[in-house]
Amino acid sequence: MTFFQALILGIVEGFTEFLPVSSTAHLLLTEKVMGLVLDERMVTFTIAVQLGSILAAAILYAQQFLSIRKVSILILALLPTIFAGIFVYPYIKILFTHVLLIIPWTLIFGGILMLLGEWRYSKKTLGEDRELTFKEEVILGCAQTIALIPGVSRSAAMIVTGLFARFPRSAVTSFTFVLAVPTMFSATVYDIYKSHVPFESILSTSFVTGFVTAFFIALVSIRLMLFLVRTYTFVPFAWYRIFLGLCIALLVYF
Repeated sequence: MTFFQALILGIVEGFTEFLPVSSTAHLLLTEKVMGLVLDERMVTFTIAVQLGSILAAAILYAQQFLSIRKVSILILALLPTIFAGIFVYPYIKILFTHVLLIIPWTLIFGGILMLLGEWRYSKKTLGEDRELTFKEEVILGCAQTIALIPGVSRSAAMIVTGLFARFPRSAVTSFTFVLAVPTMFSATVYDIYKSHVPFESILSTSFVTGFVTAFFIALVSIRLMLFLVRTYTFVPFAWYRIFLGLCIALLVYF
């Protein structure tokens, strides 16, 4: 992998990780366009570069992790994903062996659900600025387990759930960022451990380039997402998912 390729993947990861558009789909598509071989080292790089995005969210929401109550809630919200990752994900990997074949449909279906969720949410005008309750945060934690299916997007699964349940939009978005830190960190560390990639490989130029790039781009992406949520709806993201899904379907099936 060249420096330029690592830089591009870092930009793609940092920009899309916290948007409800599936960073996995964008990374896989970018890797395919650049002609990269999806071997074990490439898979590890793809996941390890997420550490840069995790660090960005951890810094922006550092205060959240200083509260014992908040950390306890995050642990409870994370438990369903851990359980599903251990007992369900191996079967998902077998079922969806060719991820590029399923991603177009999960993108499109997710976009349609987001449009329907926005239509339902638009009827509610009260409670927009309140904090999430403990029950609501646990429900969102359960919702992110759906993102184990390729192309669903962790943030999209939580956002769509929040829209249909009519949870406060801004609070749901912020919670997706906060919960991303323990979720992505644990998944990344586990993958690096399972792949047995030498430590010196993680410190290689390509890995460091992807990490640093994803970190700075994610800082911008998170702030941009919060601005868009306070100003607009998720409708543009929904249409983008549908458009991207159709494009990938044309690329894969024709």
